Amino acid sequence: MKKYIKLIMVSIMAMAVAACTPDSHELGEVDVTAEQLVNGVAFSVEQDAEDPNTIYLKNLMTGYTPLWEHPQGRSQANEVTLKIPFKGDYTVKFGVMTRGGYVYGEPYTFTLTTDNLAYVDDPLWNTLSGGPGNEKTWVLDINAEGVCKYFVGPLYFYGTDDTYDVVTNGNAAIDYNGDGTIDSWSWAADWAGNGSWMFGSTGAMDYGTMTFDLKDGAHVIVENLASGETFNGSYMLDVENYTLTLSDAELLHDPGRDAIVTKWGDCRVLSLTENAMQLGVIRDNDPSEGPCLLVYNFISKEYADNWTPAAPSEPAEPELPEGWQQTVGQISQTAIKWTIDANLPLDWFSPAGASLNNWTSGTEYPDWLGVLDASLYEGFSLTLDSADNSYTAVGVDGVETTGTFTLDQKGIYTFDNGLPTFALVGWATFAADADNQLRILAINTNKAGIISDMWVGAKALNEDGSIKEYMGYHLIANVGAGGGVVEPEPAGYSTSIYFTNSGWWPSGNGEAITVTGDGSYTCSFSAGGTATNDVMVFCVDMVGLRQDYPLASAKVTAIRADGVAIDFDPAKIAYGDLENNGNLRIEIANTWGLTAGNYAIAESTSFSDTIEVDFEVSFEGAYKGQVMLTNDGWWPGYSGVDNVGMSGPGIYKFYTDMTSAGAAISVPMIFCFDLLAYPDATTAVAGVRSIKATYEDETSAELTIKPENLNYGDLEQKGNLRWDFFNIYSPTGNGVTSAPYDYSLSVIDGAEFAAGVVGLEFVLTIE
Repeated sequence: MKKYIKLIMVSIMAMAVAACTPDSHELGEVDVTAEQLVNGVAFSVEQDAEDPNTIYLKNLMTGYTPLWEHPQGRSQANEVTLKIPFKGDYTVKFGVMTRGGYVYGEPYTFTLTTDNLAYVDDPLWNTLSGGPGNEKTWVLDINAEGVCKYFVGPLYFYGTDDTYDVVTNGNAAIDYNGDGTIDSWSWAADWAGNGSWMFGSTGAMDYGTMTFDLKDGAHVIVENLASGETFNGSYMLDVENYTLTLSDAELLHDPGRDAIVTKWGDCRVLSLTENAMQLGVIRDNDPSEGPCLLVYNFISKEYADNWTPAAPSEPAEPELPEGWQQTVGQISQTAIKWTIDANLPLDWFSPAGASLNNWTSGTEYPDWLGVLDASLYEGFSLTLDSADNSYTAVGVDGVETTGTFTLDQKGIYTFDNGLPTFALVGWATFAADADNQLRILAINTNKAGIISDMWVGAKALNEDGSIKEYMGYHLIANVGAGGGVVEPEPAGYSTSIYFTNSGWWPSGNGEAITVTGDGSYTCSFSAGGTATNDVMVFCVDMVGLRQDYPLASAKVTAIRADGVAIDFDPAKIAYGDLENNGNLRIEIANTWGLTAGNYAIAESTSFSDTIEVDFEVSFEGAYKGQVMLTNDGWWPGYSGVDNVGMSGPGIYKFYTDMTSAGAAISVPMIFCFDLLAYPDATTAVAGVRSIKATYEDETSAELTIKPENLNYGDLEQKGNLRWDFFNIYSPTGNGVTSAPYDYSLSVIDGAEFAAGVVGLEFVLTIE
């Protein structure tokens, strides 16, 4: 059930950014006693001279972090301002955090003799209570028939740092609890799928009412029909911090959770409208599970009494792109082998085919799912042959399952003999559904329009037989990758040397060879007997290879002039789609290219017969790279694993599309690039040549960079080679941990992101 949960804790939201060290709490000495923590000595409580309903709390214990419990909630600030609208007796409890633990003094009581109704002349007070002189009644969004009228269930689950600002305003979470981490996630538990356990033995019923009034004070009556209790108390609404404090009353809730929450009167307001309200309490006493925010969903009694069911509608279904049958057919004209993505094997999808987690890499999988281990499923393959609609599935144990399949107009595969079942990640398994079916949820193609991968899902049903969700599997089409006995051979890519000297003769392309797959190749250029004594352009182009295989990489192993090996500097050779034309280029020397003024061979290289290049090609690329970029406030953020084709020392150009971040980056807070699992991460010398930004208005510009400020190496000691362009938790952040940031020590000028960056083109180097 927890697969809905989206963990956005610091370790993930910062995408494993190096050394994200939180500010430490102040910890005083141990020798503080409760008797010392008294008003006037350890703290002060003072009324405003002009407005006695404004109360100022101040910590007088220098060097200690305060722990306030006051009529409007809790705080760790040194100074707190309370605005209390009604006369009465109120209590403040003060404590400090010491190296020996928390120490609290005795509660201090103060009395207000005046009202200030201006404090309750606020939309939230009016929405909660109906306004001064009125009352308003709320009920849990569940009735005896198990019907939820506004929310999908009466109880949701959130992280301990989730607040009104996160849930209602849509902003990124902050460290609300002050514990140095950000615990922000949500699970909207639906009653249809979880009602059997959600409220235990009480189940679906009328749980009672909560009535708030503003009649000569702020009063609340809670009638809990499940427990048989009725509470008559008061309440305080803090409209600045969005907290609701109940005195002599408890939040209306299911009795089965009585023991796991110690403070049922301390509520966090996550949303509040005329018809609906979400109030959260901290689950702080559960022996089997850690803290979280239990969020109870309420609707006004008026809304509940006047609600009518919406007319039934057809459930949304996955929408596949126009012509998807032809796209699938292009690679299904013969047998094609599918394997499971090693980097992102699974996700969950809604009935409409939308990802429920939006994971971009298996490194983002939360602890409750398990740790990604591609070796668990690397032996699996599924070969589909549209010529006779036959299939062969090879399980991780090597056992083959064969049969025939059908593919209907909705994209549903049905396998007559089923498919293997095996562990995928943690407790999650690969399997067809109960009808031996998998449904196509999404299709992706390469630049040539050839299908590259697709998501297929096994449906899970609600009790009424409707589709609840899909467990999705990411299948990679092994087109041209080799290894399959029935896979087509790659068409081949024309490859040749282009050479010219400073006199433009000899000049032109050498004899073309065909690159057909992974392996070693040799290209040559003939001078035709004309002696050449220098080099101006010397490149190898594999035409169209990067268009079809964005992962493809190359590596020069030898260069010969007239049959004699010549020295070259591997770190000075440039690789990639250097001209943005879909070719994979090896640039050894080019007076107009990335190697200008710094050739990989001597400019005076001479030959009269031939010059040759030996090189290795990999269609899948040697290593993958991960760009991590997050905006101020942790959102929007991008952590994409990109096929950068980096294979060792050299100069590399590649592009990262960050539109999946959901919004453009305008104020970078963390910006780095990791070459994953690079064996020389601790010794390699990394550099940055250029970074070009693409903006959301479709313009582009070179960023101003300061390569001398680059921080690089195995910075996280995880075996990855990191380029640290800007990171508020590292030297490139200049020690600034809040906006506006000081980019003086960073590699990039953060102001150049202001237009909204949605893509970046990098030229990076490895020596």
